[in-house]
Amino acid sequence: QVIVLANMGQEKFPRYVVPDWPWAARPIAEIGAMGPFTEPPLYDLQGQGLALGLDAFQVRVFTT
Repeated sequence: QVIVLANMGQEKFPRYVVPDWPWAARPIAEIGAMGPFTEPPLYDLQGQGLALGLDAFQVRVFTT
C-alpha cells in the first residue's frame, strides 16, 4: 500500500494530524524524504490519528 500526503498550499504545518488513520500504529516507511519536516510521523494514541509536519507544497510518500 502507498500513502501520499500533499500540502498544495503556501501554509506550513509543523504538526498536522491525519484523523482516523486506518493503519493504527503499524510501521510505515517514508520514500524519498525531503524538506524541513522530514521527522518520522508519530501515531497519536489519544486522537487515533497520524501526526506529522508538512511544509508548503511538500509531498510525503509512505508505504505500509
